[in-house]
Amino acid sequence: MVNKKEHQILKEKLDQVINSCQERSLFSTALLFWIIALVIEVTLRIFDLYKTVPEVDLLSHLFAGIAIAASLFWLSEKWKWTHYRGIAIVGTIIISLLWELAESLQEILFYNPPHLLDFFIWDGFVDVIIAFVGAIIFVLVRKKNKT
Repeated sequence: MVNKKEHQILKEKLDQVINSCQERSLFSTALLFWIIALVIEVTLRIFDLYKTVPEVDLLSHLFAGIAIAASLFWLSEKWKWTHYRGIAIVGTIIISLLWELAESLQEILFYNPPHLLDFFIWDGFVDVIIAFVGAIIFVLVRKKNKT
């Protein structure tokens, strides 16, 4: 027969194992979406799809938004931050804005073919919105799976 103290110790150990598996699963999810976003981006560049179908980059921004949100979610759980959903969404917007600003700066400093030029007010704004949508999708799916 297991006494109360042993039961409590066993319960705590089981909780630790479950939390560790969930943390690894979240890290794996974030890593998977980063790989998907990177594969899409590399494919678009290798086959020069930005030139023939410019809107195709929305897919890479969607997956990047999911990857950023998953990464921030993982960090939030790892570092025990509260408001992890808000951090994932707002963080995705901030990181996307910084990325788009870096792209604009890069275009000023280095030559880019005309089909790769980004107009921040239009294209950059849409890219940030699509990344935001990716973050929302991740947060909603994560919330649904947690309940």
